[in-house]
Amino acid sequence: MALNFIHPYDLTISSLMKTLLHFPSRLFLLLGLSVLLVTSCKIEDPTGEAKLSDLSGTWVRIQSNNPSSDFMVVEVTGDRGVVTNPSGSGYSVGDVKWQNLTPSGDNTFDYGELGSDGNYYDAVLTLLNDSTIDIDVANSGAGNTQRWVKEGTQGTGAANQQPITLDCNAFTSDITLTNSAAAVDYIITCVMDVTADVVIEPGVVIEVEENGGIGVYDAGTFKAVGTATQPIVIRGTNAVAGFWRGIHIETNSINNQLEHVTISDAGSNYVYCCNEVGTIFLKDGKLSIKNTTLRNGAGYGIVARSAATFEAFEANTITTHEQEAMYLPLLRAAELDGLGSDYTGNDEDFILISDADVNEEITVPETNVPYLVEGNVVDIIEPLAFDPGAELVFKENGGLGVYDDGALALNGTAAKPVVLRGEQALKGFWRGIHIETNSSRNVMTYAEISDAGSNYIYCCNPLATVFLKGGRLEISNSTLSNGAEYGLYANTDANLAVYS
Repeated sequence: MALNFIHPYDLTISSLMKTLLHFPSRLFLLLGLSVLLVTSCKIEDPTGEAKLSDLSGTWVRIQSNNPSSDFMVVEVTGDRGVVTNPSGSGYSVGDVKWQNLTPSGDNTFDYGELGSDGNYYDAVLTLLNDSTIDIDVANSGAGNTQRWVKEGTQGTGAANQQPITLDCNAFTSDITLTNSAAAVDYIITCVMDVTADVVIEPGVVIEVEENGGIGVYDAGTFKAVGTATQPIVIRGTNAVAGFWRGIHIETNSINNQLEHVTISDAGSNYVYCCNEVGTIFLKDGKLSIKNTTLRNGAGYGIVARSAATFEAFEANTITTHEQEAMYLPLLRAAELDGLGSDYTGNDEDFILISDADVNEEITVPETNVPYLVEGNVVDIIEPLAFDPGAELVFKENGGLGVYDDGALALNGTAAKPVVLRGEQALKGFWRGIHIETNSSRNVMTYAEISDAGSNYIYCCNPLATVFLKGGRLEISNSTLSNGAEYGLYANTDANLAVYS
């Protein structure tokens, strides 16, 4: 019975021995050696423990009972994990968050967890699959249960992974939202005040509950930069126009960026009282927006005030809103990329122009919908030009008044005239154009102006489609039609040059 020394397998060998005794001695020896070889192979890895190499890579904390530390990023090398992005946790880059990682069983590791007090606590890390780990810390403090996922993991466990509900204060500390395997990565339940740096990585999907929203102010920045293959999505939990509020921005940071983002279902109300309602409201801050789609909104697509700035505006689509694609002054319209973006498919297929003064020199491009000017006079006190093909439609009693250092250039071509007309094709529907500056830049070339003459621009001058008070105007190849009073009225001290 020499085989009995293989102690862990005594029962197996003993039962085999009863059978082997019935075989000839040569078979007994052969089979005995086979048993010895098999049992020896089992001894080489008796526990099936996980290996440190299973943990190598970058891990993102996505859920815990201490949400302020969620979205921290740890890089595991060897037997320790080092913080590479503390997010809003209070840790620092380079802190050893996990030390002395030691395999302790099937898919488990014992290690020391760095607490917020600077002490290490006994903890157990369980590898649920190749992209998800759970952590239990032997301490009653916040953060003693955690879930982490491997950064950039796609598809693993997507059917079972649930979205993370963001704490309403999550954006008051620097934070990075990372893409996970879940179909929806994050849920917003309230108006999130952004007073720190918020970064959203490619592929992230955020859903917003009814009347939730995002407001960027104080020192806050909002950077959502996706890619063509991994766009960022921000939408309502229900695909209903006006389900959530939208995004409000009022900080002057170049880090306010939207690129390859789709935003839908917004416009239920303003984010902060008492502003116009839009998918995006740009109060007095900066925003770069590229390759972004805004759709299914109850208000405007974008509202921008005079004090705001588009740092960049390229290749965007604004569609299926219940109001105009945009509501902004001519100052901001000059920052658009012309025909590079699409503004069609809204209930009101215009870009609505406010009556804010033109107090900077600008050129307004042609777009694929007309500009609709509110029913007030826009004062032009610095030079304003319109590119070929631009079209302005005026609401009742709207108009343009040029004075101080202002000038007006309607730079049309035979193929693409500049068009100014009333919202309705009625004589005297809007006021017209008043010019009183002696600028050589007052030019109308291939312009088509109709439906004007409802009233004077400034009291109390004759009614005309174009009134030249005492300034200068060069006009050629242009048509003035369907006016209520005079077509062109020039005072005796005006300087008028008319060419066919």
